[in-house]
Amino acid sequence: MAIVTRERKVNEAPVVADLNVLREFGHAINKLIDGPPVVLTADLPAASPTLDGMVVVENAGGATRNLIFYAGGNRYRIAGGTAF
Repeated sequence: MAIVTRERKVNEAPVVADLNVLREFGHAINKLIDGPPVVLTADLPAASPTLDGMVVVENAGGATRNLIFYAGGNRYRIAGGTAF
């Protein structure tokens, strides 16, 4: 279980680099209150059937964020762009 070292703002998702923590936060997105975790592009796990159902927000650098979901042993990206 991840240890929270500071309080988060209401809609601030945790930035996660560790794959085990990512799985813990990423599976069953409908159970998450604060939304999916934010993951740097380089830290996205490779597609695998064991990750089916996981949803994360990709931090692609700058202010660019994309929605990433895993299904059928594949990884899919929905381009999101920058916040508005």
